Amino acid sequence: MRRILLSFVVASLVICFGCNPPAEPEAPYNGPPKVGKPAPEIIATTLDGKPFRLSEHRGKVVVIDFWATWCGPCVNAMPFMRSLYARYKDQQFVLVGVSLDRKREALTRYVESNEIPWAQIHDQNAIPSRWEVDSIPRLFIIDDTGIVRYIISGGNNDAQIERGVKNLLSDLATKS
Repeated sequence: MRRILLSFVVASLVICFGCNPPAEPEAPYNGPPKVGKPAPEIIATTLDGKPFRLSEHRGKVVVIDFWATWCGPCVNAMPFMRSLYARYKDQQFVLVGVSLDRKREALTRYVESNEIPWAQIHDQNAIPSRWEVDSIPRLFIIDDTGIVRYIISGGNNDAQIERGVKNLLSDLATKS
């Protein structure tokens, strides 16, 4: 009887564990940005002709601001964005604007006349589509590992943006 029982247990174990293929590693996430998922890559050239690759900014907190010069709430947010940049530019922080302006010249004039010091990318199609930006302003805050931590839409979100950046920079400082 013991032999039969032992044979049954061994057969059961082989069936349960021996026939299952090894678990596949999880495929990298390639979808639109979602909180808790890796940010899609951005490869572009900034207005001043410099290459920009989002993945090269790992180890930093990155804020990506989708905006346009014709967007009232976007323009109203510029003083806050300027102060955010000024406060954190000397830390592990990157701010980049992705402008959906129809004409590059309009963006260039605005950036020059308003002396905007952070990087600007002009793209009204590819990047906004990949990031599923269907309204502006829309802002993404990405942690030092490239994970989207905050997605903020609409205007008047200064306190939320500030809190998100501070939290992630604080987390980054405790890792050091």
